[in-house]
Amino acid sequence: MMPSMSDPAVAATDIRFFERLEAKLHRDFENEPLEDCISHAAEKTISESLQKEREAQVLEFLRSISLDANRPGFAASVFRCLARQERAGNANWRIEIVRSGLASSSLPIRDAAAQAAEEWGDPAMRGILEKHSEPVYWLDEYIKKVIATL
Repeated sequence: MMPSMSDPAVAATDIRFFERLEAKLHRDFENEPLEDCISHAAEKTISESLQKEREAQVLEFLRSISLDANRPGFAASVFRCLARQERAGNANWRIEIVRSGLASSSLPIRDAAAQAAEEWGDPAMRGILEKHSEPVYWLDEYIKKVIATL
């Protein structure tokens, strides 16, 4: 059974865990640019963090980073690496993060959300993409291509 999150010692441990995870992701992106179709160290960092007993907490932490429009470059990079995890979360979690990403005011986050929809390929992604009205031409064209392949 997992200890209560109201326990100050547990809360401090969790805070340190997430601070270290975020710092590691920053280092990963500083050391190597994220490129399409090329494995990246941040993918391994994310994968290893998801193998911990606190997977649900890690997923929510990564979700909050991925949707942070105040840090669009970092957010989109984390989102893209998260999308490269074959089955991050369950289908509902993936649908909600893509839906939230498409609703972002940040173009890089919307782009990462569209890429995630394509990567994960869940059948419901098609409907989410079809309902999205994208004002940026090139991203709208990409979304149409993704819809056609789902």
